[in-house]
This record gives sequence, structure tokens and C-alpha cells, in this order.
Amino acid sequence: MNFNIYRRKDGRYEGRLNIGKKADGKIQYKYVYANSYEECTAKIQQFISFYYKGKPITSLAKIKFQDIGYQWLSVAKNHTKESTWSIYAYVLKRYLNPTFGKRELYLINETVINEFINRLLTKGAAISRKPLSKVTVHNIIVILKMIFGFMEKQYAIVNPVKNIHLSKINTRKKFLSDKHWQIICAALQKDESATATAISIAVYMGLRIGEICALQKHDIDFDNNILLVCKTVQRINYTAIGKKTKLVVGEPKSPTSRRYIPIPDILIPRLKKFCQEYSPDDFLFGKNNKPLEPRTLQCRFKKFLQKNDIPVINFHQLRHKFAGNCVENNVDIKVLSEILGHSNVSITLNYYVHPTMDFKRKQLNMAIKK
Repeated sequence: MNFNIYRRKDGRYEGRLNIGKKADGKIQYKYVYANSYEECTAKIQQFISFYYKGKPITSLAKIKFQDIGYQWLSVAKNHTKESTWSIYAYVLKRYLNPTFGKRELYLINETVINEFINRLLTKGAAISRKPLSKVTVHNIIVILKMIFGFMEKQYAIVNPVKNIHLSKINTRKKFLSDKHWQIICAALQKDESATATAISIAVYMGLRIGEICALQKHDIDFDNNILLVCKTVQRINYTAIGKKTKLVVGEPKSPTSRRYIPIPDILIPRLKKFCQEYSPDDFLFGKNNKPLEPRTLQCRFKKFLQKNDIPVINFHQLRHKFAGNCVENNVDIKVLSEILGHSNVSITLNYYVHPTMDFKRKQLNMAIKK
């Protein structure tokens, strides 16, 4: 492909490429512009490196990021959970399209993407103007990689995100101490409210907040004292496609999240008493045939903690503490993994088991005595 570069009167550099002929037989050119000769050369080389099998380069030259983005989003809808797809749509609309949407693909390279990452971390998105956390930026780039991975597979063209690696994110999480855990358990024994019952299910069975909100009376088999987890509740954000948010009762997080769990003895009397006034199809913690919103339960949990002088934590930390307690009390790791609904034990060990300092000290002393 022939091209030439020259410096314009305004100081910029203009690159001109011969990309074929028009229908009338005249030569068709593609122009690129840059602030330096080197940058202009890089843009030309990037354009030349893009190609599409079976199609002339002219058709690729017209493809913009938003065209590929929406194409990927449409395909993803066929094999992605509704809640996950709504996140993809939101990130594409809020963060990716404002920066890359109208750019031609050949103009998006590693330098451009690294500048985008740095801007998000230091200045934020165009809408918020506030720096984003490393976790948020990491998630945005993961989706960007998925889009360009789709582009690479479908169009066999250069993937500019392939060699971009973000530094490992180390986040500090708040964990419940044994002291606060004991205070929670003691408070639950004295509190028979619906909120306390919902918290008890997380404390003694390790259910996720959405799974608890989705529980109906017929999910509990009191003849065999078994609880079925078969659905979850979550609010899905549809603002990216011009709709409001919606509370949805859907499938659990993963296939293995659908599970039967034996109800521990400490919970059986409480649940039997609590469920007496409910019909089989009633949501245990909702009203008027509607489930309780997870956000509402999180707010009620916050008030419960404040009432008992316990530092506020996320509801999900009850699940982490439940898992840690099971391990410390020698519960079989495979059994625990199935109770939590994990696909394999490595997830249980790597993400949900956080030994306390007292437990580490106990284990160390046991090893020394041997």
C-alpha cells in the first residue's frame, strides 16, 4: 500500500494512503493526521496492519469502535446472564463509547488505551470528572479486552489491548472479628424479627443476600429440614438502553449455586415459627407477592449493626465469616464448597477462607508441640 507524509502549514503532519479505486476508476485515498512525523508514521502502520479476510481494506477503514461494540453486545446477549449483560451495556455507554465510539479502529492503539486508563485513574470519566478506583478501571478494561477479542476473532485484525496488563489489585476488606461475631450471634438469639431471621440464614448457612431475598416458603422442606436455593433477587440497571432499573427474580449466580442445604439445628425452631403464617408461594421477607430488595436488607443490616455497636460491614462478609468458621472447625472443604454453591474447592479456599490471627496462633502452637 503506497503512502506519503508531509507537514501542513498549520504544523501538523498529514499521511495519505492509496487504498484502491472508486467506482469511477479514480484513486481513493485515506488520510491520517498527527502532531509529529513519528506519530503519523505509527498511525499509518497501524492502519496498514488492519486487514479483513475476503474484503477490501476500504471497508475496514470505515469501521468505528461503536460498530464493533454494539455488534459484540448483541452477540453477548445470547449467552450472558441478563444482569451481566446490563453491566456490559452500561460500561460501553458510560465509559467506552464517549472515548472510542466514533474513532476508526485503526486509530486505537496501545498508546491511546494507556492514555485512557491513566485519565480514568487521575481525572475520571467525562461524566463524573472524579478519579475512578483501580477496581472499576480494571473491570472497564476487562470489557474492552472482550470487545477487541471479539473483533480479532471476527475480523482477524490487530488487537491493541492484547499486551496491556494492569497491575494486580490488592484491596483491603473489612472482616468480622470473633468478638463482633459473637455479639451478632447473641443479638440474633434475642431478636425474632424478619430482619434478624434473614441475617441468621446468612450467619448459619452462608447464603448470599440475593438468595435470601428470593426465598419462598415452598423452598423449605421441614419434613427433612432441607432448604433449596434455586433463585436470586437483584436490581438490574437498564439505563444504558434507555430504561429504568428493574427488580428481577432469576437464576442463581451459577449452575452450582442451585443447591440443597441441610438446615442446622439452631435454625430449625426459628424457621418453623417464622414460616407459620406464610403460604407456600409467599416470599419470606417480601410483601404483596414481591421479594425483598437486597439493598433494603443491606440497609436493615446496617441498622442492626449500629444498634449492637458493631462496625458497619457489607452483608456479604457474613458469608465469608461463615466459611472461615467452618474451616476453623474442621468442616470438610468439599462439603463447605457445595454448601456455598462453588464450582470447585479452590474458590472456597482462595476467596472465602480468611483465618483469624487467633486461629493462626493456635495452628502454629499445635505444630510446635508436635
